Amino acid sequence: MNRFLRVFALILCVVLPLCSCDLFSLSGEKIDESAFDFETQLSPPQPGEEIAVVTTTEGVIKMKFFPQYAPQAVENFKQLAADGFYNDTYVFCVQPDMAFMAGSPAQDGSVYKSIFNDGKPFDVEYSDAIWHFSGSVSALSDQKDKADSRFFMLGNYKTDEDTLKKMERSGYPEALIEKYRTVGGAPALDRRYTVFAQAYEGLEVIDAINAAEIDTETGFPKKEIKIISVKITKA
Repeated sequence: MNRFLRVFALILCVVLPLCSCDLFSLSGEKIDESAFDFETQLSPPQPGEEIAVVTTTEGVIKMKFFPQYAPQAVENFKQLAADGFYNDTYVFCVQPDMAFMAGSPAQDGSVYKSIFNDGKPFDVEYSDAIWHFSGSVSALSDQKDKADSRFFMLGNYKTDEDTLKKMERSGYPEALIEKYRTVGGAPALDRRYTVFAQAYEGLEVIDAINAAEIDTETGFPKKEIKIISVKITKA
């Protein structure tokens, strides 16, 4: 399978699980409620905390990192940003009104980079502390259970009642269900992709990108949308 087809398959993997009957299978893994760290994830950064300023053709997004929960993904993103890798790269896929994918210098998303494993993707990192709430930023790859330079940002995405009921039936903790009900997000992506950051400013920019007109066959935006620069700085 060529790179384009693998990327397209990845897009399907992100979208289709949202409709799957068994999308909330915990695979025998119990969620550790004592690990929940909703306040850290959803609060603005502390003064002096390291952040990223992501300047796009549609506006500026600011995000905070979670090195304590996803150290490799955070280190990979920060180093690539410092090296200028993300400058002048593409938003290569949009799932309408939900999320956009970025982090590739190729318009079809087929080119990536990693600071680990001689440039190859690295293992995903899961934590019961942080979740795919609205505004979350997650690493992805076209290889199963791997991550690289590519990532996706969730916008203001309402978690519908049917999804919340599926979570209840699957035994999700009530506190997590209620947080998804309150702030929104995509629980179907949990334990599939690595949440490594959270957008705390510029969610309206994410929503604007997610509202872009797309080619329905490929998911590519019809209008060129780019990341102009990513700067690592302090809050």
